[in-house]
Amino acid sequence: MRAITTTNFLLCLFTIGCWEQRPEGFVPVTGVFQYPNGSPLTDVPAFVRFDPYDPENPDTDEPWRSGLLPGKSCRGELTPNGHFELLTLRPGDGVAVGHYKVMLLAEISASDGPIVNERYKLYENTPLTAHVKADGKNHFVFQLEK
Repeated sequence: MRAITTTNFLLCLFTIGCWEQRPEGFVPVTGVFQYPNGSPLTDVPAFVRFDPYDPENPDTDEPWRSGLLPGKSCRGELTPNGHFELLTLRPGDGVAVGHYKVMLLAEISASDGPIVNERYKLYENTPLTAHVKADGKNHFVFQLEK
């Protein structure tokens, strides 16, 4: 009888440990990167990164690193069709609600230069931003300039 009780207890702990909900204040975030003509950025190995920022003080250089802004960076991998889904710590956990600067980290270059403009790689240079909201669909479409 004791072995069955111990087995049931361990099974319960395993089940609870493996089933975790999305943290409070986090929501799913997806998106796509497109060229100006509307075609998606395809077959480009790249990572997407969202870093918190203050839209009231946009010139502050990475204020989240010094603890001036709440939130955490989040990231995702660009799929071959140009889409992404973000995570903060683990797949499926989503993103904290807030304002973000958006970076696209792609390393592939064509013979006539980079496929993705270099300015999208750095926090201080990227013009891309996103406002992740608690309600509504957080699907972003980012238009890239060459």
